[in-house]
Amino acid sequence: MNEAEPLPAPPREVRFAAAFGRRALLGVVGGFLLLVAAILAGVLLTSGSSLPFDDHALDAEHGLADAEVIGREPLPGGVTRLTFRYAVGDRRLVGRSYGSGDAPAVGARGTVEFLRGDPETSRLRGTTRAAPGPVPWPFVITLAGAGVLVLMLWLRSAVLQRQLLRDGAVVDGRVEHVRPVPFLGSRQIAIEFTFHDRDGTVHTGRQWRWASGGLGRAVLEGARAVYVVHDPAHPSRCSLAAAEDFVRHGSA
Repeated sequence: MNEAEPLPAPPREVRFAAAFGRRALLGVVGGFLLLVAAILAGVLLTSGSSLPFDDHALDAEHGLADAEVIGREPLPGGVTRLTFRYAVGDRRLVGRSYGSGDAPAVGARGTVEFLRGDPETSRLRGTTRAAPGPVPWPFVITLAGAGVLVLMLWLRSAVLQRQLLRDGAVVDGRVEHVRPVPFLGSRQIAIEFTFHDRDGTVHTGRQWRWASGGLGRAVLEGARAVYVVHDPAHPSRCSLAAAEDFVRHGSA
């Protein structure tokens, strides 16, 4: 028999920590990736490195014209800034792009790539319009994208967890195994539990809980009877639950 404080009837008012803390590690990782990406972007922008959007546009579609290198300026880091002139129709244009140390010399001929709708946006073939930085922009953009993706997964998980705790069916479960979560010391514990659905089928679930929480302390002290909230239509969607996960109106 489960002697823990009974859970409120659905729809239950779920505490923020109970929903968003289930996959809190995803939120931490996603936020960390975004923070690192923001720091790297700030370093690149303050160092004079420009965003690569023009290069992406030129990669997708461009026109070609003959060009002559009229300026060659070595920059720190083995980068060379090239100035070149070219003609598109009756327009005489001057552009700049960035290459490596073996970039063409002044007076060399080459091919310029330009946007058909904006011929002033151009670069010599084999160079970049964006000034290179200590970290490649594609890496920073990928890092930021990964952070956003991880945060979206965390938010989706939190919404599903909140919905499950709010409306799910409550059954008695039993703790089978308890162990500390690797690399987190004794702060979190991994609990493996079993429960029966309405058809009597036994299901197994696993969940991390804070060792300092009421349920975590009870399990560490030897309690084996727990409450499990699950979706009757999909019993594999399940979660441990305790009164501490819900708001009780009228309580302090």
